[in-house]
This record gives sequence, structure tokens and C-alpha cells, in this order.
Amino acid sequence: MIAHNNLTELGIDNNAERCAWIVYLLFIFFSSLIGDSIILISSTYYNSLKLNALVVSVMQHIAVCDLIASMSYTLPTMVSLIMEKWVFGTVLAYVQVYANVYSVQAGSIFQCVLIILKLALLHNPLRSSGWKKKRAHIVCIAVWLLCHIFPTLRLALDDDGLIFSYVSYNINFGSYNASQQIKLFVRIFSFVLFYTPALIALIASCMIIYHLLKAREVNKRCNKSPRWQGLVTILFVTIVFCTTSMSERIGMLVIDYSSLQTTDKSKRTFKRVSEFLYAMNFMCNFYIYSLTIPSFRHFLTSKLSEIISIFSVLINCKKLQSNNSTDQVNCKSPATQMHHIHTVQSSM
Repeated sequence: MIAHNNLTELGIDNNAERCAWIVYLLFIFFSSLIGDSIILISSTYYNSLKLNALVVSVMQHIAVCDLIASMSYTLPTMVSLIMEKWVFGTVLAYVQVYANVYSVQAGSIFQCVLIILKLALLHNPLRSSGWKKKRAHIVCIAVWLLCHIFPTLRLALDDDGLIFSYVSYNINFGSYNASQQIKLFVRIFSFVLFYTPALIALIASCMIIYHLLKAREVNKRCNKSPRWQGLVTILFVTIVFCTTSMSERIGMLVIDYSSLQTTDKSKRTFKRVSEFLYAMNFMCNFYIYSLTIPSFRHFLTSKLSEIISIFSVLINCKKLQSNNSTDQVNCKSPATQMHHIHTVQSSM
């Protein structure tokens, strides 16, 4: 069962604002769909990410997680904004809320794993050089399995069904009746999965910034150019993740969204904006890699030039075909005229 809260009281009543959010989510959806697919294909078959193999493995899992999140959150939210209601039915509502919570948790933990892995590579380069790519995939598989626990537990405890919220235009879990021990366990478990990775990523990003500053001083004294490619990439990814997710995490911790009233417009706006801004994580990695990884940027420019050349060849072929057809018509037109004259004379 899916319950709906009040559209007129909690929904977006300004058409311009609603259209702006629709365009924003549409851009995020296609950027994630195209960008993350390019990341997976290029890193798997073309080795376009010239970074440590362990780091690339985690980046691939993040791309898969972003695709799941984009399909389970961005697309349904965008359609719900357009239709102003949930149109996908009950079964897909359960699939959507499960995949959404699952992918958000996995994305947070993968960001944490990525930055911790980079710190380990910095502090123990000789020891970490013997680590195999298989280890990174094993850790990521363990993360995927771990993230099944909370949404499965939450669905099992669900009593009142799901709720379609006009605050976020998405499906949320309903209330549940359980003992105080179980509720406490759910809260602690959700806190660990939602908040701890973001805090660890924030602390680790500060450590990476400190490392970059120290490396800059050392390279100035030695007159060497530092190799900051992988560090800057991971730092940018972590900064975007922390800045876009902290507002939602703080809101979930401080504000009780389940009892929003019509007078709580500022809280409703904060909830909506924080969730929509968090969706930026689903597409930002593609643009960050394009700016900070030269090998990935070279891959994109080379493939883009190939596509442009193919289109130019097709256009030239189309022009040649049209010119040939015109010449054939012009060549046949005198014979057609003579045949017409003979036909007229014979009729006379």
C-alpha cells in the first residue's frame, strides 16, 4: 500500500520552480547515464584511467552505484514532478525505495573506501604495491552485501506501507511498530551506514590536503613537478560528496521530517533542496575525471574526433548521392523531352 501526503500543502505550487527542478534532474539523469557508462566501458576495455589498479577498481564500483542511484532516484523523482503523483505502481515503489536506500549507502561507503585506499597507497607505497586488483573487488563485493542489511530490515519492519512524499516527490518508508531495542538498533545501524562514511571521508580529505601542501613544499625545494593527478581527482570527488551530502545528513539528524506541517515551509524547502543537491553526486564523477585525469580526457577527445569524422563522412556521402541523383535527372530530361515530342507528333 502507498499513502500520499497532501499535494496542495506540501507540494511545489510554483510551476517555474517545478520546471527548473525537472530540467535539473533531467540533466543529472542523462549525465549519469552517459558519463558513468563511458567510465565503465573506457576503464574496462580501453584502460583510459591511468591510475593505480586498486583505485580504478573502486571507481568502477562507484560508477555502477551511481547508475543504480540515477535509475532508482533521479528518474522516478523527475517523472513524479512532471505527473505530480506516483505513476509506477506498488511493486516498482518497493523496488525503487529499496534500490535508492541501497545505492545511497553503497555510494557513501565506496567514497570512504576510495579515499582510505589512496591514503594507504600514500603512506605505504612499497607494501601496497604488492596488493592485487582482486583485493579491491573483494572489498567492494563485501560492501555491496553489507548494504543489503538496512533496506531489508526496514522493509521487514514496515507496517503502514510506503509513503509518497510531496516534499521530495519520492517514495519513503512508512512508520513501523517495534520494540524500543529494535528501534534503537535500527537507528544506530542507520547512523553508522549513513553518517560514519561521510565523516571518515571528510577527515581523510583534510589529511590529503595536508599531504598536498607538504608535497608542494618538498617539490619547491627539489625543483620537481609533483604527480598530483590521482590525489586531486579523489580530493575533488570527496569534496563534492561531502558538500552535497552533509546538508541531507544534518537534516536527517536534526529535523523530524515525518511530522512536517504546512507552516514548516523552510524545513520542507531544506529537505527538498538537500535531496535534489545530493543527486549531483550521481553525475559529477564523469566531469571531475574529465578535468583531472589527462588519459581519460585524451580518450574522450579521441573518440569524439572519431565520431565527428564519421558524421562528416556520412554527410559528404549524402551530398554526393544527392548530386548524383540531380545529375541523373538532368541527363534524362532531354531524352524525356524528345520522347514527349514524338508521342505528340504521332498522335496528330
